[in-house]
Amino acid sequence: MLKLPQSEERDEQIEALAEPLSPLKRSALERVWTDVTRLRRERDGELKKSSDNLKNLSAHDQAEALRKGNEKQQFSEQTFTAELAKFSAAMPDFRTLTAC
Repeated sequence: MLKLPQSEERDEQIEALAEPLSPLKRSALERVWTDVTRLRRERDGELKKSSDNLKNLSAHDQAEALRKGNEKQQFSEQTFTAELAKFSAAMPDFRTLTAC
């Protein structure tokens, strides 16, 4: 019964189960049912948090990949410019083209 989704039918089954019990046992069953309900709410909250955490991690990973890609591109451009400057210095007849 605990695995059934929340419904009138499930509640009726639980009430039918509790009806023949003594007041002490009925009280214990109510406490257990309250605990089960609380644990379900906590579990649902944790599942929601884990979903949010996964979204945040994905966004962070995308931002990190973009940052690293930009760093690599910048490094490549700086390396190319530095090597071109060395080549230009070694070859006096070589000159870079400038915009007209």
